[in-house]
Amino acid sequence: MKFRIFILLFALAVGFSYGQEVTSKADNYFYSYAYDDAIIEYNKHMQQGKFITNNQLLNLADSYFQTGEYNKASKLYLDINKNDTIMSAHRFNKMLQSLAKISEQERVKAFLKSKSNSLESELVENAEFNYLLFDKKETESVGFFIFTLTGNSEFSDFSPAFHDDKLLFSSGRKNKSKRIYGPSGESYLDIYEADIEKGGNIGNVSVYKGVPDSPFHKSTPFYSSTTGGTYYVLSNAKGKNLAFDEKGKNALAIGMAYEGGLFRFLLKDLSTSFYYPFYDDENERLYFAANFEDSYGGTDLYYVVTNNGQVMSEPINMGPRINTPGNEIAPFVYDNSLFFSSDVFYGVGGMDVYRSNIQPDNTFSIPVNLGEGINSKYDEFGFIIRPGEGHELMGYFSSNRP
Repeated sequence: MKFRIFILLFALAVGFSYGQEVTSKADNYFYSYAYDDAIIEYNKHMQQGKFITNNQLLNLADSYFQTGEYNKASKLYLDINKNDTIMSAHRFNKMLQSLAKISEQERVKAFLKSKSNSLESELVENAEFNYLLFDKKETESVGFFIFTLTGNSEFSDFSPAFHDDKLLFSSGRKNKSKRIYGPSGESYLDIYEADIEKGGNIGNVSVYKGVPDSPFHKSTPFYSSTTGGTYYVLSNAKGKNLAFDEKGKNALAIGMAYEGGLFRFLLKDLSTSFYYPFYDDENERLYFAANFEDSYGGTDLYYVVTNNGQVMSEPINMGPRINTPGNEIAPFVYDNSLFFSSDVFYGVGGMDVYRSNIQPDNTFSIPVNLGEGINSKYDEFGFIIRPGEGHELMGYFSSNRP
C-alpha cells in the first residue's frame, strides 16, 4: 500500500540506491524502484530453477521490505546473514528493522548483543539507551499537539522550511512546467511557498519564485536571512537536458539562489547525490546528507565549513554518534540541539526524528528518539521548530502515516 507524504504542524516530510549490478529483467525492475514487479520476476527465476545470486536475493529481500512484507524480508535477510561476507552494514540494519516490524524485538536485542564486538560502540550505546527510554516510556513527545495541514495536496508534500512569515516546502503536485517523474508517477519535485496563518495552518500556496526555474527536481529548501539565499537540491542538468555520469547515473546537487537572482552550485558531483541542506548561520556550517564511500551504512549526515557563502572544506562526516548503518537525513539545528531523522533499527518505525545535544567541544550526545506521537511506524522527517505564540514552540514535519 502506498501512502503519500504530507506536512504536519505541531505545537509544544526518498529512495536510496545501491551499487547497481543489472543482470536480469528483475534487476532492472529493482533498480527502477518497481519493487512489486521485481518480486514477481525474482520468484519466477527461482521457480524456473534459474541461478540467482546472493546479491539478487538481497535485492528480493529489499523489495519485500519496501513493499511491507517484513516476514518474507526478514527470512531472506536471516538466511543470507549466515554468510557474513555478503551482508553489508546497511542490509544488517534492514534485517533488524524487518524483525522489529514483526514484533521480534527481543531477537533484535539478541543480535545486537551477539554482534556488539563488530559494531561501532556508539551504535550499541545509542540502541541500549533508546531501548531503556522506551521500556520506561520516557520519550520526548509528551506535550506535542499535532495537526494535519489543510494546505496538503493529494500528492507528496514534504520538507518544510521557514521563510520569515511564510513556509517553504517540496511537492510533487501537478505543475504545467514540470514533466512526470517515472518512479513516483508525480511531477518532478518543485518548491512551493505558503502564508503561515494564525494557529500555524497555511494558505495561498504558490510556486516559490526565489530559485531559478527548471523542468527537473527542485526540492528540500532552506532559507537563510543571514546570507540572503535559498539553499536547495536540484537535478544535475545541462540546459534543458539531464546530465549523467559515465555509468548513466543522474544525481542531485545542492545549489544556492540569492535574492538578487544570482545562482551557484555549492556541492555537485555527477555520481553522488546530496540531500537536505541546512545552513547554520552562527557557525557558518552547511549541513547535508549524502552517501559517500566513508558512509557508516546508508546515507550519512555531513557538513562543510563556509566563509561568505563559499565552501571552504571537504565534507566532514558527523561520525558514529549520529550516523548509523541506516539512513540519516534532514538535519536541523535549534537551541543547541541537532534534530534529524534516521531509519536505524532501534526506532519506532521507518524514519524517526531524533534529537542530540551539541556539546561545548562540538561533539554530540546520544541521539534520543522523540517517541510516539511525533514518530509512528511510518516515516517522519523534515522536523523544524521555532518560537510560536506566547510561550509555545511551533514547528512542522513530514509523515507518510495514513
